Amino acid sequence: MIPHVNTFISLFSIIVLLGIVWAIGMPAATAITTTVGRKYGMGTATGLFTMAMSAGMVISPLAAGGIMDTIGVKFIFYLSGAAAVIGTILFYLLTKNYGTEELK
Repeated sequence: MIPHVNTFISLFSIIVLLGIVWAIGMPAATAITTTVGRKYGMGTATGLFTMAMSAGMVISPLAAGGIMDTIGVKFIFYLSGAAAVIGTILFYLLTKNYGTEELK
């Protein structure tokens, strides 16, 4: 949506929405890490979680800069949105049955 906004208030609204989604998602991700940590070890789970977050913080801006130089700045937002949707679908498919074994 960011390439299509024309006013400050619409950009502000999108950023607030992203902040809300992030505020909901991070505690959930931390809870999943804690659950996995009970099985594989807290240090291992927390270390992998932190490594993945840090790698994303390094790789994403570098990749976005390369894409911007090659194709243009608008394409970064489209690609990021597509990656978020695909990642959400993959996450759902990989975790939809997680934890149901304990309920049976």
